[in-house]
Amino acid sequence: NPTKEQMADTIYKLQKRVEQYSTEATVYQEGDNRISIEIPGVSDANKVLEELNNAGIRAEVDTRAEKIGYKIREAQMQKIPYMLVVGAKEEEEGLVSVRSRFEGDEGQKMLSDFIAAIKMEIKARTVREVKTKE
Repeated sequence: NPTKEQMADTIYKLQKRVEQYSTEATVYQEGDNRISIEIPGVSDANKVLEELNNAGIRAEVDTRAEKIGYKIREAQMQKIPYMLVVGAKEEEEGLVSVRSRFEGDEGQKMLSDFIAAIKMEIKARTVREVKTKE
C-alpha cells in the first residue's frame, strides 16, 4: 500500500493534470488506497446514458476533450438525430439540453420527458422533417 505522502503526491499531480481539462474537476482520496476523480457533467452523462439504455434507446457518450461546438457540428454532419448536452448547469437542475438535427436547439427538458417523447416517436415511427440548415 502507498504511504500517506505518496497518496498526497499522487492526488496533487492528478489534480494538476485534470485541471488542464476541467477547472471544476476534483481529485480526492477514498479509503486507504483509492483515488477518485469527479468531473462535473461526465458522471451525470453516464447516468443519462444508463437511463436511456434502460429505456431501450441506443445512445453513447462523447467524452473527447473537444469544444462543444465542434462536437455538435460533427454530430450534425453524421446526421445523428438527437444530441443531449449535460453540463454542470444541467446536472444541478436535473435537466438535459436537447439538440436535434430536425429543429436545432430544442431547449432544456427533464430527462424523463425526453425519454417519453422519444419512445412515442419510436413507437409511432415518426419521421421528422429537417428544418435547420446543416
